Amino acid sequence: IGEVMQRALAIAGADTAVLQEGVSDDGQWLKTPLSYGRTAAVLGLDSQENLETYFEDSLDDEGEPVFLRADVDVASFEPETIAWMEQLAQVYAADDFWTALRRFGAWTSERQDEWPIVERDIFTSRNEYLVARLDEALMDYSRVVVPWGAAHLPAIEAAVLERGFVQTDAASHRLFHWRSIAARLAEIFLGGQPKPV
Repeated sequence: IGEVMQRALAIAGADTAVLQEGVSDDGQWLKTPLSYGRTAAVLGLDSQENLETYFEDSLDDEGEPVFLRADVDVASFEPETIAWMEQLAQVYAADDFWTALRRFGAWTSERQDEWPIVERDIFTSRNEYLVARLDEALMDYSRVVVPWGAAHLPAIEAAVLERGFVQTDAASHRLFHWRSIAARLAEIFLGGQPKPV
């Protein structure tokens, strides 16, 4: 993922702001730190912990971009969302990921009525916060890079188009291949060598 991120963010340089995704927990509302590292390793992927590391060997002569925190803190979430995040953090931290994931599925199945609250906090509220940071960055920088997850991209695209920007080019960058994920899952669940997919 790091190599792809470097290519995708190749336009970044001086006078560029990179709006970083990543919910903080400054007040330690979560008992279990939220980290994707173990889950990524289980699936044979890398975790995107700090975007600045992707630029260390690829900066051009123009200079370094400015990395700005553009995500909310756990403190802004409703209690229901914090409870869901704590359960998810336990999954990510578990030594036995798949058992923890099944436990999480059972836990959430009893709380489906809370999902609209969680969805608003995790997606809508964070998107709104990001767009406000985008507006601020556009006043101070000639280029703004927003490398957020796919679930947020429709809202980001809509916000950019609403501000009068016009799409002039498009490019796709494969971060991983679903076949490799399926093979890894088969290996874990079925044991032995990965099965053909």
